Amino acid sequence: MIKILFALCIWCCALGAAAQTTQVFVASPTGSSSDIMARFIFDRLESLTGSRFVIENRSAGFASTALDTVQQAKPDGNTILVTVSINLITRKIVRGTVSRSISTEVSPITMFASTTSIMVVNSELPVHTVSDLVWYAKRNPNLAYASLGHGTTQHLVGVQLAQQSDIVMIHVPYKNINQLLADVVSGRVPMTIQTSPVISEYVRRGNLRALAVLGPARLREMPTVPTSA
Repeated sequence: MIKILFALCIWCCALGAAAQTTQVFVASPTGSSSDIMARFIFDRLESLTGSRFVIENRSAGFASTALDTVQQAKPDGNTILVTVSINLITRKIVRGTVSRSISTEVSPITMFASTTSIMVVNSELPVHTVSDLVWYAKRNPNLAYASLGHGTTQHLVGVQLAQQSDIVMIHVPYKNINQLLADVVSGRVPMTIQTSPVISEYVRRGNLRALAVLGPARLREMPTVPTSA
């Protein structure tokens, strides 16, 4: 069974106070769950406050590109970072700054959303459970799986699955969620781990098959899909 390595939580971090026009850097690709939720929330904030929020996606390097941009900006509250919390942790490990608090780099505002990851495969792959997948991978080494980059939740879950199950899997990182989904649906890459807002419709239409919810409870929109917890 797979356990979530880190909760998929979105953190909004900023320097300073509120302003009329704010630059928002999303440390995930366009179309990802954090991007979808960020655009929804800041669109609502524009309507409620009359302020303008300009969103830009910068997903490279475990959020480093986006975070570095925020750190280098003037501390006037006009620059905001939206990122998955695991990106900040992975970045600290890679840079050797684990002992330093996140608050020394940015000022956390709030966790404004959370979502659940789901392990899915191409609908033509002859597996229906995680156990089936492990059995298949043992007989078909180098099974490929897609993610949105090195160090992401999807990447690390795949690494954990391979290590715990003693199988060999090939990680295929993507920069674009649309290309990733197109390749998994077509079978070019047979497997991925994505959040429910991103893949629920693909599962409903039968383009992808959900093997497991990577969390403690089943999802209302996928009541027949078991958990891996």
